[in-house]
Amino acid sequence: MSLSRYGAWFFAARQMGTFADGVVPADADLPAGADCAALATALADAVGNASLVSDQGPVGVDRAALGLAATRWRRVFDVRDALLACACPWPGGRRGGRSLKVAFGDYIVTRWVFKLVYGFEIERRPEDREFPPSFDGDAKAGLADSLADTAQAVGLAVKDRHALVQGAPRWQMLGGARAALMRQVQP
Repeated sequence: MSLSRYGAWFFAARQMGTFADGVVPADADLPAGADCAALATALADAVGNASLVSDQGPVGVDRAALGLAATRWRRVFDVRDALLACACPWPGGRRGGRSLKVAFGDYIVTRWVFKLVYGFEIERRPEDREFPPSFDGDAKAGLADSLADTAQAVGLAVKDRHALVQGAPRWQMLGGARAALMRQVQP
């Protein structure tokens, strides 16, 4: 699974109440009687509230397209794939494009970085910031190792863990950790 697909699955699973950290995503039937129209609305709201960004700017969801896709959802991965397909520059804009999908992975890695550095969950993607003063080279290398562990725990392959850990002491901003991990996993 790609990082982008994992990110979209995260939003879907969280809205359905089935998300758990450290779990490899698995496809399953949607619960009997699931209100897919309400789920589509909740997903669009969640993505908008999370402040996803791409090289095209803020990322949202084409609500009409997602609502239409919801009529065909039968399985969890149907929801995930539709969410990725309906990503668009916010507000409005044309759907599709690799950078829009990568925004879901960017959000997930940012979430992991903040959880590991500060010990709390983010709901909105925060602005980049410097590492806390206590994060020296060894702490950054430990963070890199933990990020690789986190990615592997959810089924993502890390291309070169050694390079990730070796480059960590040079990170100045939290975004450096995010960018380094994103280069090491399939977007």
